[in-house]
Amino acid sequence: MPIQTGHPARTRLELAVPPVVCASRFGGPAAFVPAMHGRGLGDNSEMNRTRSASECATCKQAPKEDESGRLTCACGTPWVRCWGVKGTPEEEALLEQNAFRVTQDVQGDVYYVGPYGHIIHLYARGEWNSDKAPREQSLDDYLASMREKRAALAAALAERS
Repeated sequence: MPIQTGHPARTRLELAVPPVVCASRFGGPAAFVPAMHGRGLGDNSEMNRTRSASECATCKQAPKEDESGRLTCACGTPWVRCWGVKGTPEEEALLEQNAFRVTQDVQGDVYYVGPYGHIIHLYARGEWNSDKAPREQSLDDYLASMREKRAALAAALAERS
């Protein structure tokens, strides 16, 4: 049985074991290792990343924490959390333009926190994931939707003034 690893924007842990899978610490999916990629980013030339798409190959479910805090999927396959990485300078600039700021937790996970508490993880193998973005949405579309939400909120606040 392959060992699986997990967290959406968490860097893959290179283990000397069969294929590894990553899952979100928020209970959502992340990426299979070596390469079960999600959608491409279309014509976004600044961030050439694919959406990490993961679920257990056996039960087709994303892992969730059990009572003991371990990540397992519906069939009981164990998963290990993966860690995010800092983006390239170009990726950092694009994310900052969209109000996302890089942060690192005490365990070493690197991720980007944006408006409304949205989180984007970038992975070392050219993938990305978010705890709030719809599964079918590209990173381009996700960032555009966040800009639209911020603009709508600013307009609503301006009307109240």
